Amino acid sequence: MKIVSLRIARVCLLATVLAVVLATSTATALAATWSSQVPAPASTVTSSRPLVSARIVGTARPLWEGQGSWYVKVDGRAVRNPVQLLDKNPDGTYDFTKATIYGTPHWDLAGGNHTAETSCFDGVRYKSSWSFAVGLAPAITGETPAAGSSVDTLTPTITANLSTGGAVSSVVVTVDGNNVPATVTSGILSAKVTTPLEDYATHSATIVATGPTALSATKTWTFDVESKPRMTGTQECTACHTTYPSAHPMYNCVACHGEGSPVGGGYTDPAQYHGPGTNCAQCHFHVENCTDCHGAGYSTVPPLHEFKDDTYHVSSSTSCSPCHSRRLTAEHNRPGLTCATCHASAQPQVIAAIAAGDTACGSCHNATSGHMTEHDGTPNPACTECHNANLVTEHITNQSLTCGVCHDSSDPLVSNAISLGNLNCDACHPGAGSHTALHDVTLGDGCDACHLPNLATEHDARSVDCAGCHESADANVSGAIAAGDKACATCHTTADGHVGLHAVTLAANCGDCHAANLATEHANRSVTCAGCHASTNQDVIDAIAAGDKSC
Repeated sequence: MKIVSLRIARVCLLATVLAVVLATSTATALAATWSSQVPAPASTVTSSRPLVSARIVGTARPLWEGQGSWYVKVDGRAVRNPVQLLDKNPDGTYDFTKATIYGTPHWDLAGGNHTAETSCFDGVRYKSSWSFAVGLAPAITGETPAAGSSVDTLTPTITANLSTGGAVSSVVVTVDGNNVPATVTSGILSAKVTTPLEDYATHSATIVATGPTALSATKTWTFDVESKPRMTGTQECTACHTTYPSAHPMYNCVACHGEGSPVGGGYTDPAQYHGPGTNCAQCHFHVENCTDCHGAGYSTVPPLHEFKDDTYHVSSSTSCSPCHSRRLTAEHNRPGLTCATCHASAQPQVIAAIAAGDTACGSCHNATSGHMTEHDGTPNPACTECHNANLVTEHITNQSLTCGVCHDSSDPLVSNAISLGNLNCDACHPGAGSHTALHDVTLGDGCDACHLPNLATEHDARSVDCAGCHESADANVSGAIAAGDKACATCHTTADGHVGLHAVTLAANCGDCHAANLATEHANRSVTCAGCHASTNQDVIDAIAAGDKSC
């Protein structure tokens, strides 16, 4: 009986202790508070592995020290080796009622929203949970066409890999500033250019990609479009360096290896090597091509270069570019020419251009060469009185214009005429046959009674052709044409044109008061031409019609 009573007493005591513990734990759970969460709740960080931490204060009994009684989680996944940092009392001992719990994810977080959780245990589990966002700008890699490369299509497809750590919210692709519709599938960007790009030209592409948290990245690069390939890059050095070997004899070893020479410093110590002789090739016969020295790592020897992509063959001419490539290796390859066509040419202008490093098209090709017959026009007969029937001669030789004035023109009349091969003057210059619109004038009062309001029509009605004015030796006429002055009086003074036509014979004694010329007489009395020629007085109208000038 005593043993049973003792056991019952122990059970009761254990129950009482457990009740106290539970009551204490419940009170502790309610009293403890979390603060100082990092990253701050609802904030955005730009690291894919941010530090996650929180501070707890107010536990009622000591926090357990063994690792595993606290943890840090992100999206429910525990980070490795979390840390519980206890506060210290003034005496240097630890305060087990206050602590900071922290840890860093050992994996990369995707862009977007995440949930953080910190926890510790002192008999009761305390947790703090909050949300934050990771804002990662997209990584743009593997773009095509690659920077500096060339493609043989006028409508290339722009592609790139987009790594954002989440869905791409938006992407904008432009080529030469023009938008290109783009799609993104499984992180792969694709944008097909639909409007043909300029051939034989360099173009600029730009990608602006925005991640799920509004952070964006931009990448811009250039590529070339060349519908025809360049010359092969496997040509022998001598294809361009045509003066070899006479200007650079391979048997003259002393030139490179003698004392004070650029390679080797000179072998003059017989105990070490031997002095250079006059017939080194008896032993040193392995030097057979340019690459033995050029490209072999000698600091004083010019390295090899890849001519296909270098600047030696990019023309400085721009006016020819609408039709021709500015890369000479591509342009000359079109008709099947080779490096030797130019570099072994006997043409003085070609030799001089190469020697001077002059890549302008006009240095070897006269501005009109090869194009004269292609520009023979069929102008209206009236045009040839002043203009040449060949468009090149007329525009370049006579007007000092360039090819680009027409071939780069944004005027739809010009571009349409070029695309159709229409060489008529009026294809670009409507009404050019008579230049009617260019000769419209505003007549003075009363002039329209006798004259037409267009110089071309007026002069033609009086049997004066274009040359009558445009080839006139009269300084007044040539000056008016040069100044674009179309006023009648600039070329025709009142006396020239009308005084003689208005002379009259006055009756006796009339001359005492009146001038013997109707124009002069009326002008003296402030009467304009229109005073008579626009008069509604029937007697005046009849007199003018009959040429009757009697007073």
